Amino acid sequence: MRLSKSKLLTGAAILGLAIMAGPVNAAIVSDTADVDATITTSSGITAADGVDMDFGDWLIGVNNGDQATITIDTDGDLTAVEGTTSQLIELTGATTGVAGTVTVDLPSGADGVELQMSRGTITQFTDTNITLDDITYSTATEAEAPLAESTPVVVTVVTGGTPETVSFGGTITAEDASPADATHTASFTVTFNY
Repeated sequence: MRLSKSKLLTGAAILGLAIMAGPVNAAIVSDTADVDATITTSSGITAADGVDMDFGDWLIGVNNGDQATITIDTDGDLTAVEGTTSQLIELTGATTGVAGTVTVDLPSGADGVELQMSRGTITQFTDTNITLDDITYSTATEAEAPLAESTPVVVTVVTGGTPETVSFGGTITAEDASPADATHTASFTVTFNY
């Protein structure tokens, strides 16, 4: 039997139509899911006053044009230097005073973190015949060193959750005249940052 070319073409066309008419099973179904990210942060730094710096109880006699100094180090040891015509007498005979302290702390787990400590301007004594200057500081890991105004220094918090003590010393200078009988107070602030 002989088939003509026209019959073969017709058969091919019918076969093609039959394939196209079949069911479509390749539909794409999709959905989305959001993934949240959370982090709990802590600014973490807490600072608190400790004890006030106490230079002791002194008889200070200073003549005009002269000066005398009393220095306390961060261990509380006192050194007095009389001027040419001045006298310094510690009235209780003590050779030590009380170094000032503050504590700084971080959350538990923040161990060995180095903070930057800065000192503000000294609010001087009301009596202008005495001044506080030459502030020093030390910690358990930082040896005694100068603490100049607005110049950051390192304070290491050894163990987070355990307050780190920072000790302060300084020098009181009496000049030109003897200060009045009074309990004199000067102050400065310290600020801690990362």
